[in-house]
Amino acid sequence: MLWLCTNLIDTNPKHDHSQRYVRAPKLDKAAVQLMIKSWPEHFGCLFDMGLCAFERLFEKRPDLMEHFSFTDKSNWKKDDNMKKVVLALEQMLVHAVSVFGEEKGPQEANEAVSGFSDLVKELGGLHRHIAPALTLADFDFFFEMLPQARSASFFSI
Repeated sequence: MLWLCTNLIDTNPKHDHSQRYVRAPKLDKAAVQLMIKSWPEHFGCLFDMGLCAFERLFEKRPDLMEHFSFTDKSNWKKDDNMKKVVLALEQMLVHAVSVFGEEKGPQEANEAVSGFSDLVKELGGLHRHIAPALTLADFDFFFEMLPQARSASFFSI
């Protein structure tokens, strides 16, 4: 998660994010299989990695912190809402590896993608709860970026 935050997401406010926001990593099939195989032994540190990802994000873009409804900005890591978001991101990452990393039959694949979609909606609701300063235009910008991210070749399998 920390790697994603620091390497995939361009947080430089001077860059024109309307053109290219996500850099696509090149992972071959062997790299994806290694990730799936080693997943269980690294699962325990995901929460800490999630907090580190937000820490790095706030270091690079401290202005983003104003969008969150922290009661104590100096102690944001202990904020209950932030913990919920990090846990939801962790669940989404685990679910993504399961949904997209393991071979499934057509019906099982459809059910898995549907469940993943529900998880993403839940995560969006959590973000809306802890980041009330975000406007609909901010979400519109995010959804404009999704097709670019989707069309980018994330996995060269």
